[in-house]
Amino acid sequence: MRGVFFMGSVTARKRGTKWEYRYEIASQAGKRQWDTKGGFRTKAEALKAGNVAYNEYKNSGLKFSPNNISVSDYLDYYYDTYCKINLGDATLRNYEKKIRLYIKPFLGKYELQSLNASVCQEFINHIFNEGYSKNSRIVIKSILNKALNYAVEPLHYIRSNPLLYVRNPLPNAIPDKPVKKKVREAVTPEQWKAIITRFPEGSSCHVPLMLAYHCGLRLGEIFALTWDDIDFDNNKIDINKQIQMESSGYWTLCAPKYNSYRKIAMSTTLSSLLKREKARQDKARPYYDEYYAHQYVNSQRQLIQDIQGYTIPEGGTEIFLINVRENGTYCQPRITQHLGRIVHYQLGFPLFDMHSLRHTHCCMLLEEGAPIKFVQQRLGHKDIETTLNIYAHLTDKMEEQGVEILNRL
Repeated sequence: MRGVFFMGSVTARKRGTKWEYRYEIASQAGKRQWDTKGGFRTKAEALKAGNVAYNEYKNSGLKFSPNNISVSDYLDYYYDTYCKINLGDATLRNYEKKIRLYIKPFLGKYELQSLNASVCQEFINHIFNEGYSKNSRIVIKSILNKALNYAVEPLHYIRSNPLLYVRNPLPNAIPDKPVKKKVREAVTPEQWKAIITRFPEGSSCHVPLMLAYHCGLRLGEIFALTWDDIDFDNNKIDINKQIQMESSGYWTLCAPKYNSYRKIAMSTTLSSLLKREKARQDKARPYYDEYYAHQYVNSQRQLIQDIQGYTIPEGGTEIFLINVRENGTYCQPRITQHLGRIVHYQLGFPLFDMHSLRHTHCCMLLEEGAPIKFVQQRLGHKDIETTLNIYAHLTDKMEEQGVEILNRL
């Protein structure tokens, strides 16, 4: 046939001044079917595009062949088709970061089907010798393991997960580089006094600071608190949510980290402060009247602020957040960035962040002899090992102080 060229299962023919490709697809209702596309300048362009389209068709719509896809491209596919659909925003960001920074640089160059236990073992040894913390290594390995399990079932891209045969370094193994771990120092009484004097009652940072210092709450838990979480009669705080920034730009309420739902006791100091704060807000609401900013959550648990120009979401539920300004506008967690800069540069405490106060609260409880299980439950630690690590650090420090006392005798 003049003007028709064949390349495997794909044909190319000239239509006027342009070329088109054509290949046969599955018949429907007993009739032969074809997939065609035209508009190409040359025969070579048509055949090249046709073969790409044909291979994608033969792989059920995939733009790659599972037989030779790289680990890097597979991780992109896994992220797009599984992670984006099934994971929350915070978890999604963590997966993207760990895949991009740690997994791809070492394993991305290999073909998925050639990945074996030996290469995976080298990778696990690599992140150990680079000095990554135990928790970071657990998370990185878990992400890779889930991705490879998905390649086994339901995708059937590989027969088995090579990570199943990999062993973690023994507890007494020593990495080539020191373990990377942020130094956490408890805030001293003198430092706390300076911080709370700089941000006194009435400032937007005062209540978050007090909640962190007196309760050891996480940042997201502090800024998600609503007045119905506070039980003044029994002096309890119900920790049942946290707030996070979604990629969509909305602050969104979700479950506490590690699903650490808990009810914790308040100190008299904190209870009195919150009573005064509630009284101020109750007085400000009618004073500002129509100009007061009301907070709502929609069906996706996203925070919507009702101020001039905003529309209340249909079916939205009004909530009464604790951390709001006098006119009702939400005090976002980002205010702690400004707080941190002032503490670092004006007060001269460069190691401080809001987590320092959570760490301080934990240390104070342990130093006063609080049971470790009580401390774990109060702070919502995922496992008691986290609490024990802080306790071990404290006992080492107390032993050093005891030796110094002996030397002065």
